[in-house]
Amino acid sequence: MYEPESKSLYQLYHGGYYRQLHSVDDRFQVVPTVPESHIPPGYPVRVLALGGSFLVLRNYQIPVDFRETGDSWDTYILSLEEWERNLLAHVTLHATPAETMHLLNDGVVFAASDGSVIQMISGSFGVVLVHVGTKITIATAMGAAPGFQPSSFRAEAYGALAVLRLIWRLSKFTDIAITRWSEGFLTKLAADTPTLEQPCNLIGT
Repeated sequence: MYEPESKSLYQLYHGGYYRQLHSVDDRFQVVPTVPESHIPPGYPVRVLALGGSFLVLRNYQIPVDFRETGDSWDTYILSLEEWERNLLAHVTLHATPAETMHLLNDGVVFAASDGSVIQMISGSFGVVLVHVGTKITIATAMGAAPGFQPSSFRAEAYGALAVLRLIWRLSKFTDIAITRWSEGFLTKLAADTPTLEQPCNLIGT
C-alpha cells in the first residue's frame, strides 16, 4: 500500500498485517518493526525489488497545480512569446518542475509525439514523456498546429518541437542543467535558441 501525501509504503504480510518500510530517497527498505493489523491509508501499487530495497511503480499520477505562487510554471509560460506560449499552453506536469527535471536526467526517458490534420483546414499535435524505469508519465501536452493549409508533416513537426521546447524551458525555469542529452545536441540547441523568433525557423513555412 502506498500513501502519496506522506510518501509512505506499507508491506503486506500473511494474516493481513502491514509493516511500514523505511524511505531512502525514492526507494524503500525493510527495517525491524512490529507489523500492525490495521489497514494503512493509500492504494495498492506494484513495486520493483532492487536487492534489498523497493521502488514504487505508481498506478497513476495526480497532476500538480503550480498556480499558487507568483513565479509559478504557468506564469512563466505566460511570459513567453506568443508562438511558444501557444505551443506549451496545454502542458500537464505530473510532478513539480524540479522533480520533472530530475526524472528527465535520471535513466531512460521515452518521448512520443504525433500530429494530424483535418482536410488541410486545422491541425493538432500530442506529446507524452514517460520514465522507462519507473513507468511514470512525466508530462503530457497537446495543442494546435497553425498555418495555412497545414499538412500532417507540419502537425507532427509541431509535436517534436513541443518536446524540445518543453525540456528546454523546464531547464531554464528550474535552473537545472540537462545532463542526459549529448553535448553536441545541447550546443546546437543553445546556439539556435536566440534566433527562434517563430517556429517556422525550424519546421518550414
